[in-house]
Amino acid sequence: MKDYERYDAVGLAELVRQGAVSAAELLRAAIARIDDRNESLNAVIAKDYAAAMTQAQRPLEIGRAHV
Repeated sequence: MKDYERYDAVGLAELVRQGAVSAAELLRAAIARIDDRNESLNAVIAKDYAAAMTQAQRPLEIGRAHV
């Protein structure tokens, strides 16, 4: 797994926009981090990974606010 922790949300969004990484790949990395750390943190209580993956695999919609 690549080290995405050094990026903030804007940086991750830029990687997706540039095609350097897919939203689904970032989601898989986030799920791995949740599964690795959540037992001790108990920060994530609702895990709807399937719905999240469905959303992550949808085409990126670029609107006027993103131009």
